[in-house]
Amino acid sequence: MRKIILSLFLVLASVFAVGHGYALFQDLVVAKDNKFYSGQFDLQISITDADGDNIAETSISNWSGNVTNVWSTQLEWTPGDTISSKVFIRNTGDVDAESVYLTLTGRTYYGLKHLDEVVNLISAWYDRNGDGIQDANEDILPELISQYDTNGDDFTLLDFYSGTDLVHAGIAFDLEAGAEILPGSESYPINSLGGHAGHGKGLFLTWEYDQDASVNYQDAWVEVDLEFTGEQGTD
Repeated sequence: MRKIILSLFLVLASVFAVGHGYALFQDLVVAKDNKFYSGQFDLQISITDADGDNIAETSISNWSGNVTNVWSTQLEWTPGDTISSKVFIRNTGDVDAESVYLTLTGRTYYGLKHLDEVVNLISAWYDRNGDGIQDANEDILPELISQYDTNGDDFTLLDFYSGTDLVHAGIAFDLEAGAEILPGSESYPINSLGGHAGHGKGLFLTWEYDQDASVNYQDAWVEVDLEFTGEQGTD
């Protein structure tokens, strides 16, 4: 009987050991409240250049998400007349914009003939370094013509619209192509281009009413919207 009891005790001890393993000291600590913050990405636009130096005024009251009448000709615009415009873009968010795409949308028109067929873009430059002076690498007209002028003739407003209008699956023109960026306030905290104290970069366009436009284009008008889309990029 004593052997039977001893054997039963050993069996129970073995079962207990297998079921529970080895008892170890344990403790638990927690790293709490881990947060992931998304950087802000915010483009603003302005047409205010009070002193005419091709550098925008930085006052927040001059900047918004939309502006109107970047250019509007006089009602008596006639063949041979030109009109110039300037529009400024800045990034007030934290994250740099590695691409800023320009598109033309919202085309409306009135008249026997479409006036944008005889409105030629004769000058276009983008102030990539933001100094208000057109440098050698800032003339973007040749790039626009190579991408969007399909007939090799005058580069018209209609050519530009037809090539860049994303509504019609066109191709947007990247003002910040290559290594250029439109800086934000985080990575360039003292840079005068970005943030709420920045003056941004200017886009300067000059249009000419074709000197050879026929009388069929009189009493007509056309209206388009310029849209700027910023992207962070994948670098």
